[in-house]
Amino acid sequence: MHFQSFRYPMLLMLLARVLPVTGQTYFPTGGVPLKITVNGFRQDTSLTARYYADPAITGGVYRGKTSVMIFSGPRISMTLTDRDGARDKVMRASTDVQLARSEDSRYYYRVFDKFNRELTGSTVSNFTNRKDKARIIRQRGLIVDTSIQENEPLRVNFYRSATDTLVSSYYLERIRLPLLVKGYRTYRPGEVIAEKDTSSFVPVKEEQEIVVSPGEPVRLFFRKPAGLWDDLLLSYHLTQNGTNGTIDGKGRNDVVLQNLEPNSAYTLLIWYTFQKNVKVNLYVRVKPYWYQTTLFYVILGGAILALLIGALLAATVYRLRAAQTRQLKTEQQLFSLQAQLNPHFVFNALGSIQGLINAGNADRANHYLTEFSSLLRSTLRTSGRLYNPLDLELEILRTYLELEQLRFGFKWAIITDPALSVSEIDVPNLFMQPLVENAVKHGISVNGSEGTLTIAISRQGATLSVAISDNGLGFTEEVYPGYGIRLTRDRIRLINQLEKERSVSLTFVNREGTHALLTFANWIASS
Repeated sequence: MHFQSFRYPMLLMLLARVLPVTGQTYFPTGGVPLKITVNGFRQDTSLTARYYADPAITGGVYRGKTSVMIFSGPRISMTLTDRDGARDKVMRASTDVQLARSEDSRYYYRVFDKFNRELTGSTVSNFTNRKDKARIIRQRGLIVDTSIQENEPLRVNFYRSATDTLVSSYYLERIRLPLLVKGYRTYRPGEVIAEKDTSSFVPVKEEQEIVVSPGEPVRLFFRKPAGLWDDLLLSYHLTQNGTNGTIDGKGRNDVVLQNLEPNSAYTLLIWYTFQKNVKVNLYVRVKPYWYQTTLFYVILGGAILALLIGALLAATVYRLRAAQTRQLKTEQQLFSLQAQLNPHFVFNALGSIQGLINAGNADRANHYLTEFSSLLRSTLRTSGRLYNPLDLELEILRTYLELEQLRFGFKWAIITDPALSVSEIDVPNLFMQPLVENAVKHGISVNGSEGTLTIAISRQGATLSVAISDNGLGFTEEVYPGYGIRLTRDRIRLINQLEKERSVSLTFVNREGTHALLTFANWIASS
């Protein structure tokens, strides 16, 4: 048996004459009364002279006896009719043709696949879709009931039982069914999606992007291929771009996508359930909610940045004001201590003048009073400042020591490092005065002309050192808790609170007299 016609499906399609279908039944002509039911349009032709030009089949048994039927729909069935009482006189032949003869049948038929293999079972395993396997069986006149897959044609041959001669042959093949996207429509969230509502759709083409608002379902519509009367059986695969999320579903005549993630993009593949090799690719982009837009994030970022900057500025202003308040309070405390120091200095000076008067030294007392008046004017002139130039402080100390020398007769000296610019260095106002008074009162006052007092000012890098030394009896704060020393300690504490990068310290050493060391760390600017 020759089956060369399977090599020419496209040639047969080109030679085909497209005929409209009334309903779904076709009664072909031929010796065997048949009814062929199809889903979709059919193309019907007989073998032509050109088709028989193939030498392998020229003059073969199929000449003039084959009907080539090419369908676009997936479903086909072939049933015997009752005309001429032939229905019960057609047998399905297996490989044993003699069995068909013995049943006194008028005809028998055989079914072959594209590889010319006879299909004998009630199901055929070589069909790709398990649910669409061919049923080839004699049951109430049914011969073939199947979903013909693309490129998997069937041939049904009818033979006369008495002579085993071919009466008629039917070549059944399905062409590729196009999937035609018509358009889409979106619905408001919660809106009922009517099954047959196809109004107001937006046309769309393959590979086109569909843009929908967040929360809106989208419905895709499809055109039926020419003559296809049954529902479209559709399958789809939806992938959310950039994630592993996928959705698989099915539809009849349309595809409805719901619950799409806002601010996301999807790739949609759609195909006929019975035909997986033709797929339509579409893209769906869901707009973001207003709070997911770039503009919102820019505005939100700007607002957050403005709030942060505002909070930072407010905190900075608050810290500055707090620091200014603390500084003002510290300065007020320093001024208060300084105001307490001035009467202490005056009382000591008046005590010296009283001592001269009681000793009968009226001339020296008058001279002391004149010098004291000059000294008092100098201290009053600088009393409104926290800091004075070092040279002015040293000048006030010289005047004070000259006055006390008139009373006690001691020797004194102020030694300054030549490398120091004393006029450019500021020190706390009357800061060394209590220490010098303490050295005179508790140190050298009893030594008379044998007493010595030295003030040495030196520099070690950025540190200014002031050493006040006397050869008196020695001094400790525990033994002589003087008021002036206590005020100096309080002033040091407040100055160290006020100054962030500079500090002051005071130490006493009792070795052959008393040595008071003032250290002004980081007090001298680098040149």
